[in-house]
Amino acid sequence: MDPWRDEEVSSSRLNRSKSVGTDPRKRFSLPLAPATVLYSSKNVWNSDNVDMPEDPLNMTTFPPAPLEVDLANLSLEQKQTSKQPQDYYAKNGLRVNDNDYDWMFFVFDERELGTMFNVFVTAFRAERAEFRLAPSKLFYLAARYAYLYTPKEKRLLNRLIEGFLATVWSTVEADPTNMVLGTMWISNCVLLYYYLHRDSKLVEATRELQEEITRVVPRIYSLVYKDAIRRMDEAIVAGMLNYAGLEGLDPSASRSWNLLRRHSSVRRPGSPRSAPVASPRNLTKVFASTLHLMELFYIHPLIRIQCIEQLFTWFGARLFNLLLVNKKYHSRAYAMEIRFNVASVEEWIQKHNIDLTHPTDYSEVGLPMKDLSSYLQPVVQLLQWLQCLSRLSADRDPDALRETVRSFSALSPHQVISVAKSYKLDSSEARLTGSFYKVLNEYEQEWERERITSMPNSSNKTKLEPMRLDENRILPFVFPTFQELVQAYSPSASPNVFAKEREYLYKPYVSNYMIDLLETSGITMERAELPVSIFENEAWKKEWRPEVEEEELFQ
Repeated sequence: MDPWRDEEVSSSRLNRSKSVGTDPRKRFSLPLAPATVLYSSKNVWNSDNVDMPEDPLNMTTFPPAPLEVDLANLSLEQKQTSKQPQDYYAKNGLRVNDNDYDWMFFVFDERELGTMFNVFVTAFRAERAEFRLAPSKLFYLAARYAYLYTPKEKRLLNRLIEGFLATVWSTVEADPTNMVLGTMWISNCVLLYYYLHRDSKLVEATRELQEEITRVVPRIYSLVYKDAIRRMDEAIVAGMLNYAGLEGLDPSASRSWNLLRRHSSVRRPGSPRSAPVASPRNLTKVFASTLHLMELFYIHPLIRIQCIEQLFTWFGARLFNLLLVNKKYHSRAYAMEIRFNVASVEEWIQKHNIDLTHPTDYSEVGLPMKDLSSYLQPVVQLLQWLQCLSRLSADRDPDALRETVRSFSALSPHQVISVAKSYKLDSSEARLTGSFYKVLNEYEQEWERERITSMPNSSNKTKLEPMRLDENRILPFVFPTFQELVQAYSPSASPNVFAKEREYLYKPYVSNYMIDLLETSGITMERAELPVSIFENEAWKKEWRPEVEEEELFQ
């Protein structure tokens, strides 16, 4: 019986020592033979010291994109996944495995749990693309060993996974501004959840542990998007409100003379050593870098969508509030320039919408996502109102004014009137008349009557509509369902272009690199032995045949 039910499983290999012969009751230890090679990198897998081509299998499958977020501690080599057959290594002189069978667990010494957490979590950094998912694979295979071959009263399985999750959270919490670190552990925790849920032996035994994973992941996720928000908040005023991207404005249609003087000073060429002027690109860089970082670490596409939506929720509310409360921006010329800056963000949305809803690392089915432009509608409508309000005369055409303000579905009358009262007229604009404000007040009263009528709860009828949008609004985090995880991680999920990469990328195994990390820490794996008791049952009394071990192990 295959524990994965519809796909072959690769795993950590517990290879037999060459000195023990064929008796399974003899000693077993891990580092005496190389692991089966699924991925390769020079001087890591080549235990035979055979010269090998550079990077025969490369893990990064996404096209290059500029990373403007500080990702200094991440190696971001951009490569395309090879289509090499699985016997590539045998043809190129690499020893694959001394034995023609796979051990489906990682044997470890329970006395070294603390060291494992330190080596594979606290101090672990993915120096190469192929190691980004290594911790989840190792701890999953260690969980198989803890459950199948250790006494249940020791609760080694619970101690292993609970300790792993606690160490992950403490590591991420200690460095909350490290987006790379947080993203890596989101990816590994979600993949570990998938492994545990898909394994027919562990799915029931780890129900509570799976629930704990679903509680830890949102906490790490919140640190990631909050750090992205922090980066945007540093540039939003200079990049979106103060940046003057429009050239050649006529002075009669622009700001007053003192603002024009400031305008010209902004455009004065700076010296090569001067700091770069913030622009809308500073904001779109954060969106692009966050998305690209999540792609590099194979974050589930549904989590990527939720993160980008959370960023746009904050961005739209923050920009709207800044524009609403700062009266200096309440002029037609400012509104034109800010609207031009917002258009740069809308262009980014249009360009990357397909990357979010139809990612290459998911099945062919499109993913649900709210239109990101909808988060910008309040600020877009406020800018439209600033650009047109001086041209709407209640004396000449009051109906046009009424229809215009009613079309602003994302604005309340309080917001419309507040901006109109603080509006700064240009030299060519006529003063707003009393009839203009009368129409606005009538609209406010009508809107308020409709609001009260539509609210069945009388306690809320006296509650005033807030002027500002909620910048602290947190969208609910939805953990992917098991079927959605299968669509992302299973090679049999969909025959799209990423199917072959899934076969290499998500199969659990432990590389020699991970074993070397243990040995570098002074741990010898020779103390981690299979207990003799596993051979003292009916299944193992018959002749031991390695080629059928995998099948018998999960019956």
